Amino acid sequence: MSITRNDTNHPYRCRCDICCPVRKNITIFDKCLILAGPAGPAGPTGSTGPIGLPGSQGFSGVLGDTGPTGPSGPVGPTGPQAPGPGDTGPIGDQGIPGVVGLQGSPGPVGPTGPISTSLGPTGPIGLTGPTGRIGFTGPSGPKGPTGITGPSGTTGIMGVTGPTGNTGPTGPIGPVGPTGPTGNIGPTGPTGPAGSIGNIGPIGSTGNTGPTGNTGSTGNTGVTGNTGLPGFILNPLQIALIKWYTDQKPVTRISGVEPKGVAFDGRYIWSANSFGHTVTKIDPVTLLHYPGSPFPGILTPHALAYDGKNMWVTRSSNLVIALDAAGAIVFGPIATGTTPNSIAFDGLYMWTANSASNNVTKINTNSAAATTVNIGIGLQPYDVAFDGTNMWISHAGDGTVSVLNAGTTGPVPGSPFAIGPTVRGMAFDGQNMWIAFNNTQVAVISATTFTPVFFSPVTSGGVGVTRIVFDGINMWVINNTSNSITKIRIIDGTVLGTFATGVNPAFATFDGAYVWVSSTDEANLQKL
Repeated sequence: MSITRNDTNHPYRCRCDICCPVRKNITIFDKCLILAGPAGPAGPTGSTGPIGLPGSQGFSGVLGDTGPTGPSGPVGPTGPQAPGPGDTGPIGDQGIPGVVGLQGSPGPVGPTGPISTSLGPTGPIGLTGPTGRIGFTGPSGPKGPTGITGPSGTTGIMGVTGPTGNTGPTGPIGPVGPTGPTGNIGPTGPTGPAGSIGNIGPIGSTGNTGPTGNTGSTGNTGVTGNTGLPGFILNPLQIALIKWYTDQKPVTRISGVEPKGVAFDGRYIWSANSFGHTVTKIDPVTLLHYPGSPFPGILTPHALAYDGKNMWVTRSSNLVIALDAAGAIVFGPIATGTTPNSIAFDGLYMWTANSASNNVTKINTNSAAATTVNIGIGLQPYDVAFDGTNMWISHAGDGTVSVLNAGTTGPVPGSPFAIGPTVRGMAFDGQNMWIAFNNTQVAVISATTFTPVFFSPVTSGGVGVTRIVFDGINMWVINNTSNSITKIRIIDGTVLGTFATGVNPAFATFDGAYVWVSSTDEANLQKL
């Protein structure tokens, strides 16, 4: 039981279940003696909660059961009652205290009152003060002196001799020794395979006129046959060399044709007049136009190639047409990839290099059926060239050359081959492919091993190498930036000379005697 004096001059204030089961305050005097059972043991202390703002006080635990109350003493006599209503009289004297009851057993521990865990509201965050200025960087300290070099270590002992390395590659063939004495003539060996057809020799002198024979009867007139090909038999090597001429040089200019692509058909020079939207056919000897030339209605013609019968013309968008000898369209327009920049013939098919769609188109020259070949690796195809078996495609976008079998269109092993930056035009000399690259150089790659020959690369005599043409002995390389063309000997890569052209030389071709160069900005052809 807890009895607390509220004030020294006032009665006690009692809080217990005996005196005030409903926890009301009552007033007792100093002579009051209240006995109660002992309080039960305190409950276990709860775990300490987080510290917060002071919460409201928890309720006190319930006290243990009170032991039985002893018998009450006799009630004292009641004081006299005043007549009539009025104030209550004084309380009579308290009786003698009863016997103290036995102590009750301890009550169960009451549960610990809940601990308040609620926190008061967090006050607002104060405004962030302004950021101070960054201080100036202090000057760098002086460089410290270089430390003294330590003494050199002693030389270690010589290691054990390593194993002998692999034998190095065979050295170059030494110079030819002096010719020995001629031996006896041996027996005749078996006849070797026939060689490729050589150049047609000069026309022999006219023989003596024989005696006049008897005049025979006149036969019926036969049907006129188609115009034959130039006076030689075509074979894959002649086609690869673009040899539409028989073997048979001041400057001549022909103005007004606005040319880009140029080609020779064995008799006439053709030029694609990109800005004039025409194609011109010119006699290379008289420099006169073929009847009806220039042929009109051909929008933005660009590159040319001849198949032995028709002249094929690429248009700068995504089309190809074929013209007969009179300039009439016999095939087309035929859809290709985007921007067919070059065209080449393999004996049956025309191939176009489509620079904007990263592929090539293969067109049957008999039926005009076209197939697009997605070579899959090279970027920006620039030129196409045939070596008698394979079609080569140069890629200006990634410095490589793809080599595809002309029949299967599959790549040869190792294709594409890395050449160098800015790969441009190509030409075949019968054994090697010549490839312009890197603005001033020409790579010379074997068409059988696909490796550079011993004198590759060759440096041209000008800047801006683009197209290349072969004259049977030498390569001619156009230097577009320098407005010139360089002549290079094919057997060893020796530069034989560089010759001025018109402004912005674009394409070149060979007619069996002269090299013809188109100069777009001066709108002329140049005959070297």
